[in-house]
Amino acid sequence: MNQLNSMIPFELGLCTDLEYLYLDHNFLTGELPSSMSNLSKLVELNLSSNSLSGELVPHLIANWTQLTSLSIDNNNLTGKIPSEISLLTQLHHLYLSNNQLSGRIPSTIGDLKKLSKLVLLKNHLSGLIPSTIGNLSELIVLELSDNYISGSIPLEVGHLTSLSGVLINFNLFHEPDTLSIFCNVTSLLHLSLAHNKMNGLIPKCLGNNTSLIILHLGNNQFHGGIPESLCNACDLQNLCLSDNYMSGVIPKCVGNFSNQLSVLRLDQNNFDGPMHREFCSSSNSLAYLIIL
Repeated sequence: MNQLNSMIPFELGLCTDLEYLYLDHNFLTGELPSSMSNLSKLVELNLSSNSLSGELVPHLIANWTQLTSLSIDNNNLTGKIPSEISLLTQLHHLYLSNNQLSGRIPSTIGDLKKLSKLVLLKNHLSGLIPSTIGNLSELIVLELSDNYISGSIPLEVGHLTSLSGVLINFNLFHEPDTLSIFCNVTSLLHLSLAHNKMNGLIPKCLGNNTSLIILHLGNNQFHGGIPESLCNACDLQNLCLSDNYMSGVIPKCVGNFSNQLSVLRLDQNNFDGPMHREFCSSSNSLAYLIIL
């Protein structure tokens, strides 16, 4: 690991044949020099984990049309994600997390038809998720946690049948029946919507996601019981429903439906009835059980 601690020199923009540029995990400061717009042959650009500042101005990124991977996470970028991001039509991976980006996610994000990973967590993004995100048919990972995004998750997200990870914790989503959007996304392995203001029932059809490994719905306002259909997720390792308004008897199958289940959190709800012996079965792998 190096410890470069200067600004990115303007002269870097003279290296117009550059295809791969990795300057991540240094101590680089300042804004991206405008001369970097000359690097039109870039295929991969990684500036992660520095102290870069300033904005992603449109003229800077407009010529990066060959980029397949853009990583500027863990910096101090400010301003909005420019709508001109749509010009990067070859992009597969977009990592802008842990900056100070604000404003809405631009609707033009839906033009990035080859995008498989969209990671924007830990910013100051607000507004709604644009419905055009449903155009990203190759999207595998969607990470928007730790922002100020509100409203509802657009129905179009439910059409993204390649999704394996959706992490949208610590936002301001509040619409009821949001979970039903994911009922037919059977490729899901990780669904985390914790620390929002979601309400309504957990739908029975969520049990269609039989490949789920992690399901985090804690710190919301869900009510009603745990649908037994969740026990169809026989590979589930981590189930968190804590800090909601759920009630009723905990289904017997919750204790033994998965030999892989190691974390089960049902605390801070209104469940009643018996604690089933299945929770203590020698065949399960529970290491973390909280039912306060």
